[in-house]
Amino acid sequence: MAVNVRGPLMVMEAFAANVKASRQKKFVAISSTVGSLDQPFPGTTAIFYRTSKAALNKEMQTLALVLKHAGVSVVMIHPGQVRTERLTIADSGHFMRYGGVPLPW
Repeated sequence: MAVNVRGPLMVMEAFAANVKASRQKKFVAISSTVGSLDQPFPGTTAIFYRTSKAALNKEMQTLALVLKHAGVSVVMIHPGQVRTERLTIADSGHFMRYGGVPLPW
């Protein structure tokens, strides 16, 4: 909850004035489809993670309403499944796509 809910809120609080004054006026939160209340997902694993992403989504939905009058867009994005269990020491220091494909930088 500290990372997935409180952290994004603290960032938004810190940068709200800057975003309101910017040209793009956007906040983007990295969420997950497992935080959806509409889609049933099989199994009962990662309950706390799923709960934290559902809380993040609701938080962002609420902030979207609060910031709408200032013309600020607030969206939640699901980046795809991040399979960190595939990583090995050989991957250390590399920049990768969520599926494990290396990216140049």
